[in-house]
Amino acid sequence: MEITDNGVGIQTVMVDRKFDTVTAPAVEKAMLTSISNGVRKMICDCKQCEYISSMALRAVLNVAKTMQKNGGQLVLCNLSAYIMEIFELAGFTRILTIVDNHPTAVEKLSA
Repeated sequence: MEITDNGVGIQTVMVDRKFDTVTAPAVEKAMLTSISNGVRKMICDCKQCEYISSMALRAVLNVAKTMQKNGGQLVLCNLSAYIMEIFELAGFTRILTIVDNHPTAVEKLSA
């Protein structure tokens, strides 16, 4: 996981190749800590992600709900066809903001 800030209030969390029961708790904790520290615009970039577990799905949903409760927004981007299919099957595409790429995510959060 890598966390970067673009300098205008948008934080990007780049998840690792495997977003699973091993990595999900650390990613969730880091994202929730950022929200606690005042971050209100966050991108979860899944460009490197090849596998996602149900625990990681729960973590993403929890972060999105926490962000919304705090008046912010989480945008996911760069989901492979396989990862997107998992989000669709879980019904997450109806409740989360998912865009094709990082520039589009930045644009969505800057609007």
